[in-house]
Amino acid sequence: MIIRDNGNHILISIKYSGVCINIMEDEDIASNMAILNRISQKIDYSQILGLNNIVITIK
Repeated sequence: MIIRDNGNHILISIKYSGVCINIMEDEDIASNMAILNRISQKIDYSQILGLNNIVITIK
């Protein structure tokens, strides 16, 4: 996990191995991803070199 604060926004980058799942499709209003979606400006998910990659931008 890498967390960067550039003054305008906070960038959280998380890379992890495991089964590829699209966490962005979690529609449970009380889930962690639903909460992150409400407080973040942007969330990107991709798979790079067999690792799951999530980048969260919070303003």
